[in-house]
Amino acid sequence: MKQFILMFVVLLSTPVFASSPFDVTLTYDVEKGILHVSAKHPSDRTDHHYINRVKIFKNDALVDSQKYFWQKLPKGLEADYSLTAEVGDKISLEITCIEGGKAAAETTVVDISK
Repeated sequence: MKQFILMFVVLLSTPVFASSPFDVTLTYDVEKGILHVSAKHPSDRTDHHYINRVKIFKNDALVDSQKYFWQKLPKGLEADYSLTAEVGDKISLEITCIEGGKAAAETTVVDISK
C-alpha cells in the first residue's frame, strides 16, 4: 500500500511540459486584404496538443476569433485570414494553445509601394 501511495504522489507531482506557441510572424497584403500568420508550435500529437484559438485585433478591437480542434501541421500554424485594413492600422494577434500557452504579435500596416 505504501508503494502505491508513493507512486500516486510521484505521478501527481510530475511536471507536464507543454510548449507555448512562439516565433509568431504577421504579414499583411493590402491589395488582397489577407493577413498571413505563421507561428511555431511543435507537436507530435496534433489532435491532443495544438493551437486552439487565434484572435485577431485591428486597432485594439477584436475583429475575428477562430477556434481549432486540432493542428493541421506538426510544426505549428500557417494560415491566411481575410481582413480589411488601411495604412496606419495596427493589427495584433493572440494565439492560445489548448494547454494554456499563449503568444502574441503585432504589426502596423505600411504602404510599401512608395
